[in-house]
Amino acid sequence: MRDFPKVPSLKREVEKLKPKVEIIIVCEGKNTEPQYFEECVDYYGAGLVSLRVIAPAGVPITLVRAAITERNELLRRMRSTRDSYGKCFRVWAVFDRDMHPSVEKAIQLALDNHIDIAFSDPCFELWPLLHLMNYGAMSDRHALQALLATHMPKYDHAKGAIIDCQRQIEMSAFLQSRNVRFTSPALRYDVARCP
Repeated sequence: MRDFPKVPSLKREVEKLKPKVEIIIVCEGKNTEPQYFEECVDYYGAGLVSLRVIAPAGVPITLVRAAITERNELLRRMRSTRDSYGKCFRVWAVFDRDMHPSVEKAIQLALDNHIDIAFSDPCFELWPLLHLMNYGAMSDRHALQALLATHMPKYDHAKGAIIDCQRQIEMSAFLQSRNVRFTSPALRYDVARCP
């Protein structure tokens, strides 16, 4: 009996596109910030953007120095590659007030070294809270964390800070964050109080 040739599949193979932009986030928190960014990537998808979170990186000045080191390494790698992916990246320093000393010095160091800044005052929990409500009151970080816990039942800062983003109001955080801006006359920069 004669063997018939194998019939080729009619399905087209879809070529996966490589990411075109790499975003590196250097943050101080080991739970809240990385978990929040991972939640955003899971929900929104990364597509042509690759996201890498480096945490915990320490207090703001140490964190900015780590971001500068990372940026310099990426610049070195960029110069030695032909791959266009290696040529497009952004490095962000994500930190908050949290009673840290030298915040202004850290911001100026980041600006001087082309590091993007996502600064929250008083703490990072302001950003997930903006997914849920328009919030612009000044309060300490403990009050803000307690308020977030009332709106996000899974959130517990002491146990590992589970951020459960309310996806049905996804753009509200961005829109509401635009209302929470301030200008520092000392450094002459405009910083959103949340990333």
